[in-house]
Amino acid sequence: MITVILLYQILKSICQIFSSLAPLKSLGKDFMSRRLAREVALQALYQLDMVPVSETSLDDRISEVIDEAVANGGQLSGKDKKYIFSVVKGTRKIRRP
Repeated sequence: MITVILLYQILKSICQIFSSLAPLKSLGKDFMSRRLAREVALQALYQLDMVPVSETSLDDRISEVIDEAVANGGQLSGKDKKYIFSVVKGTRKIRRP
């Protein structure tokens, strides 16, 4: 009898855990979008390290990297693009002597 009650409580706990994860599934697109934005920001930083550009053409170069990501099937919102610009510019600002 105790085993059945214990098993019931364990199953009930597992169901509660899975039901609490359900809202995260609905946010999957946002999480993937932010993940892609981080990848694009990293690509932009890498490309800027390989082929340095002046600060005046920095925005153009970041825009090119974003356009390449979108052309390859990525979907980035305006918020994601702002995030990419802020990450790249902030990183360059910190790294510049």
